[in-house]
Amino acid sequence: MAPEEQDGSARKTRRLPFDRTLVIVIALLAVAAMAWYLFGRKRQSTPPPAPLLVQTMTVVPKVVPDIIEASGTIVSPQTVEVRPQTDGVLESVRIADGAQVRRGQLLFTIDPRPLRAAMGEAQATLARDQALAADAADTASRYAPLAQTGAVDRKSYVTAVDTERSLRGTVASDRAQIAQARLSLAYTQVRAPISGRAGVVQIRAGNVVTANSSTPLVTLNVAAPIEASFALPHVQVDAVRRAGGSGLPVLALDSVSGRPLDRGRLHFLDNAFDDSSGTLTVRARFANRGGTLMPGQFVTVRVILSEHPGTLAVPETALQQGQAGPYVYALVGGKAVLRQLTVARMVDGQAVVTKGIKAGDTVILTVPNELREGSAVQSVNQKARNQPASKTAAR
Repeated sequence: MAPEEQDGSARKTRRLPFDRTLVIVIALLAVAAMAWYLFGRKRQSTPPPAPLLVQTMTVVPKVVPDIIEASGTIVSPQTVEVRPQTDGVLESVRIADGAQVRRGQLLFTIDPRPLRAAMGEAQATLARDQALAADAADTASRYAPLAQTGAVDRKSYVTAVDTERSLRGTVASDRAQIAQARLSLAYTQVRAPISGRAGVVQIRAGNVVTANSSTPLVTLNVAAPIEASFALPHVQVDAVRRAGGSGLPVLALDSVSGRPLDRGRLHFLDNAFDDSSGTLTVRARFANRGGTLMPGQFVTVRVILSEHPGTLAVPETALQQGQAGPYVYALVGGKAVLRQLTVARMVDGQAVVTKGIKAGDTVILTVPNELREGSAVQSVNQKARNQPASKTAAR
C-alpha cells in the first residue's frame, strides 16, 4: 500500500471517536431542549389550581342542654273500664268510638221497664206491710191496759207486741228493697265516671248485659294531662337526683323522626329499683293540650338536667375522625387548617366542644375528599354574600 493511503486511513481512524462523541452530545442537547419545551414550558404556562369551594359556619356561643335520653311509653294517669251495674237489654249507645267525654255524661241506657215494675211491686209491698204494722201496733196498745187488769191473758199481749215489732222490721226491709230498686233503676243510665277519651264501644244496642260482666261497655282514658313511663339505670338516676329530681323539664320526642311532641315535667320516681334490670321506673307528666300523645305510644324521653349558655358546638357532619381523635378544618386566611378537638357529648347532631376552637372561628362544614391541611379553600357562604355587594357597587 502506498504511504499516502496508509496515512489517510490513520487520520480517519483517529477522527472516528471524536465524531461519535459529538453526535452523542448533540443528541443529549436535543433531548434536553425537547424536555424543557414539553415540561418546563408547560409548568410555566399552567395556572395554579382554583381554591376548593366549601360550606362554612362561624362558631358562636349557644345554649346547649345537658340531657339524658331514654325510650318511654305513654300511659294514662287514670283508666276506667265502664261496666253495667244492672241486668237488662242495652237500649241505646250515646257515644261514638273515640269520643271525648266529660264526667257525668250519659253514655248508655239499659231498658228500665223491668226495674220500674220491680219498683212498683216493692212500693206495693211496703204499703201492705205498713198497714199490717199499724194494725199490730193498735192491737198491742189496746192489749196493754187489759193485760194489767187481767182482762187479757199475758201471752196474748206479748204475742201482739212481738207481731208489731216483726212488722216494723218488715217495713224497714221493704224500704231497703225500694232503695235497691231505685238504685238499679238509676243504673239503667250509664254515665261517665271521669272525663277522658273513649275507646271502642265493645257492646252495641240490643244486646243483653249483666251486672259486672267481664266485657266492659267501653274503656275511658284520661289523656290530658298524660304521662310517659320510662326506666333509668342507677347512674342516670343519681344524675337526675343531683339536678333536682321531680320537676326537671322533660321533652317527649317522636321515636322515629325525633320531632318534639310536647314539653312537661318529671313527675314521679319509684321507691325501689327493679332487681332484675337494675333500673328505676320514672314518670313525666305532659299537659298534652294538642292531643299529640296517646296511651301506648312509644316516644323518646329527654330529661334536661341543666342548660349551659356560652357553649361552643359544631355540626356532627363537620366532625372528622383521625388517629389522634376528632378534628375539624378551620378556614384561616384562605387555607384549610386542621384543629384537633375535645368533644364532651353529642346533642341533636351537634358536637359540644370543650377544646380546639373558639368563638368567631370559621369551621368548614363540607369536607371534599381532596381537602388537606393547607389546601386553598373558598367559602361558598362568603362568595354568595359578596356577589350582591359587587353588583350594588357596579350600579
